[in-house]
Parts: sequence; structure tokens; C-alpha cells
Amino acid sequence: MEADALEDEIASLEAERDDLRRQLREVNRRNDDVEELVEYIDEERRLQRRREERRDAPVWRRAKWWMFGRSEE
Repeated sequence: MEADALEDEIASLEAERDDLRRQLREVNRRNDDVEELVEYIDEERRLQRRREERRDAPVWRRAKWWMFGRSEE
């Protein structure tokens, strides 16, 4: 009887462990998705700032960038 109770306890704990591992994988996947979104948004903001800077730059500066390239500032 004692052995049966211990086996049931082991089975229950293993099931709980498996469930927690599944939950952890799901949380890690969500974190990865969020990190990808943050990287995408950061890149889009950087590109938007460059577009605005290019739009607002005087003609001589745009010509300089066109001829010599634009340094990453």
C-alpha cells in the first residue's frame, strides 16, 4: 500500500514537472517573440529618424551624402 502511494506521488510529481517544463517553453517562446518585436521597432525608429534627417537636411548636405556616403552617427 505504501509503495502504491509513493508511485502515485512520483507519477503526480512527474506530470507536474512536465507541465511546468511546457509552461516554461511557452514563456521562453513569448519572450523571444517580444525581443524580436522590440528589435524590429528599434530598427524602424532608427530608419524613421534617418528619413526625417534626410528630408530636413539642406541640399548641399544631401549632395555630400550622395557623393561621399553617409557616416553612421
